[in-house]
Amino acid sequence: MTLDPQQITAQQLQDPSLTPDDLGIIAYLRPDLWNAIVVLPHCPQGLAQWIYDQRSERAAASTPVASAPATGAPGPDVPVAGAPTPSASSAGTSPAIKTMRLVTLGYIFVVIAMFLPIHRWDSYFGTDTEWFVALLATPLIVYFLLCGVGAGLAIGGITRKNPKLQLGAAIMAILNGGFGLFVAFLFINEFGVAGTHCAGLGLYVLAVAGLLMIVGSIFFLVKGRQKGVQTAG
Repeated sequence: MTLDPQQITAQQLQDPSLTPDDLGIIAYLRPDLWNAIVVLPHCPQGLAQWIYDQRSERAAASTPVASAPATGAPGPDVPVAGAPTPSASSAGTSPAIKTMRLVTLGYIFVVIAMFLPIHRWDSYFGTDTEWFVALLATPLIVYFLLCGVGAGLAIGGITRKNPKLQLGAAIMAILNGGFGLFVAFLFINEFGVAGTHCAGLGLYVLAVAGLLMIVGSIFFLVKGRQKGVQTAG
């Protein structure tokens, strides 16, 4: 969040770049903006419930809404009893999580490509088993091991919501995706795309995997540069 919570106005709350966590911080620091926050279309249900609860408590105690933070109000990472925090109510919607899922899908395609042929004789699936067997005796096995490391980072970034794991996964995915594209197009160019003997389905799946990893990582890094690395609760 680039806006100062202490200086933000009700009109500025309409900024779509404000995340649920940002709104939670603003509500914690600015009770005078509660009315403007609860009517926002992107106000998390958990945050709205917490604001309503605070109002009820203050009304019962005959305490007027002041400009000071409410006693017991949750910070961005503190759960509210009986109601989910803003981040919890938006689980699965974080751009970081979405892009990590795209990267993970790319690694799944890499695994699929391992069991498909690189040559085609009679069909796209062909009859050549050299793709996987011969691969084990080549330096390309190191590539698949690196893909395993990258996939572990991506899955860890999703399940643990750890920004450092997500950043590491994005960097690994760019390297693995780029090399996968290079290998795929190198063999496709060597074997050709048509004819009795040409590139097999495995190469095309590997190319798609590389694109998924690169695109997902670029989206993640762009989002991180704009708003910082975020996690979904």
